[in-house]
Amino acid sequence: MMLSEVFPVINRWAFHTDSFSLSGPRPVGAKKISARPQLLRLGAKLLLPVLVLLLGGCKESVSSDNLSKLGGYWEIEQVIFSNGESKTYTASTVIDFIHIEALQGFRKKVQPKLDGTYGTSNDAEMFTVQERDGRFFLAYRNDLSNWEEELVALDNDAFSLLNEKGIRYDYKRFEPISITP
Repeated sequence: MMLSEVFPVINRWAFHTDSFSLSGPRPVGAKKISARPQLLRLGAKLLLPVLVLLLGGCKESVSSDNLSKLGGYWEIEQVIFSNGESKTYTASTVIDFIHIEALQGFRKKVQPKLDGTYGTSNDAEMFTVQERDGRFFLAYRNDLSNWEEELVALDNDAFSLLNEKGIRYDYKRFEPISITP
């Protein structure tokens, strides 16, 4: 879809150039203008609000009051890499279980089974929640390394983490499938 289709008013006057017109003759009294600088200025003005809406979506901002929403079963929905590329996951055989209590918790990988139970190993990543300048971080520490992820969005059905490399992980609450006779 072209920008001129989304904003038809712009199409009437902003896309006239010396050599062609995308929308017919120029209105009487209208000056000849170059579409490129006009379009770039408009695009720059519209880009930030659009990005904020797309990246923020309907997810709530994170506060100490809603950290308990992080507990439960979660599946990866998409990964947005630092270069802007993304990968969407339609199904996953492994999901994350997160337990949080009093700003401490653990995260472990589990495998949902058709009977509604979960297979798991004894491995878990312990973390603490740290607040700095109104932002919340999950700080992990184990024998091999230390790292942290910023909790950038959290609501009842979704949350997003941003790691130190600028990679964003979007999760949705896992809906178990139970097949019983």
